[in-house]
Amino acid sequence: MTFRGNDREWVHGGGRPGGRAGRTPRNGTTGQNARTFHPKQTSGPAAEPTGGRQTKDGAVCESTPNNFLTYADWMGLCWMGENGQPGGYLIGDGSKTFLMDSLNNITFATGRVSDGSPGSGVFTTTSADHIVKTGTYHLHAKGPQDSTRKASDKAKSGENTKDKSAISLYGEGEIAIESTGDDVGIKGDNIVINAVKTLTLKAGEAINIECGDGNGKTSLHTGDYNINTAFINETVTGGKHTDGSGEVCTNQLLPGSKITSCSSGSHNHVMLGNYSMGLPLKGHYNVDAGTNINFQTRVGGFGFRALIGDWKEQINGQKVNRIMGIPVKGSKPNPGAWTIHAGPGKASVIITGTNSFWSTFGVGVSFLTTAGLVTVNVGGILSITGTTIFLN
Repeated sequence: MTFRGNDREWVHGGGRPGGRAGRTPRNGTTGQNARTFHPKQTSGPAAEPTGGRQTKDGAVCESTPNNFLTYADWMGLCWMGENGQPGGYLIGDGSKTFLMDSLNNITFATGRVSDGSPGSGVFTTTSADHIVKTGTYHLHAKGPQDSTRKASDKAKSGENTKDKSAISLYGEGEIAIESTGDDVGIKGDNIVINAVKTLTLKAGEAINIECGDGNGKTSLHTGDYNINTAFINETVTGGKHTDGSGEVCTNQLLPGSKITSCSSGSHNHVMLGNYSMGLPLKGHYNVDAGTNINFQTRVGGFGFRALIGDWKEQINGQKVNRIMGIPVKGSKPNPGAWTIHAGPGKASVIITGTNSFWSTFGVGVSFLTTAGLVTVNVGGILSITGTTIFLN
């Protein structure tokens, strides 16, 4: 097979069947069974670079290429390494390069065309299956690149454009990423995981979510939020706020379960509806206050009821009852401001005092009615004063 380009010509392989296989090689070619290419030269090796060879930093190989070819804009070099430098084989045209060296390294390089047209400088592989087995794998994408549209594009000539993504991975089936024995790290300014159906996070030991350095923000937006765990520990150094009109329900059904709330400040409950507390079984309702206990009802009544058992009060100080007797609008009138109904017993009402007993009524008529006997025992003097006294 014979190639011609510019003023050089070379032959590769055994030539075409049927007439050119036995052709005498031209001057500068390798012959019928060659595996390398040589330029058509009149004398001497390939010309040295204008700037000379760099030997101090080793940026340029010191060897002189012993095989050299050109065809149109393409160039091929093949050299043997000298002074410990690797040999290699190179094919390129200035913007695209294929390089193999004696250290088993292979390099592909490409870039934009000279006018910077979008879509140029693309490396494409197409295969039924693609398998890569290597010791380490490094992928470095430089990110979106500025480019200029051609004058033939619909957009205005000279308008800058940018590629969308540095790395784009698209799979029409399952995609699996697995690391055995070490970590997998994903880092970016913003990371979005978009699951069309279900997003599942699984960990063999722990799942940690860290946001900021103590001053970040974590937001959850969902219609139904479920937690199923054996233990929850929350540490809130600032405030905890729950807003919404939904229902809050806590069910603790295990034996010995309890709810404990400790606060060094105030504990406020404000209900616009009803506030109900029930201890239907064997529970106790204990209130222990260091200072005062205040109960107040603005509209309506106030009631205590002991269905079974006794009601006991112990007051080490004084007890003052102020019963104003002001009727509530819409309620059934009661003739007495303070009414006591005592049930049956040996004595329905027993009042015992260690000192005197005073009963004062400003106006009105007072009645003392009993179906049995009235016995008055006075250890001292009994004094009864009245405008008129009737004794029967």
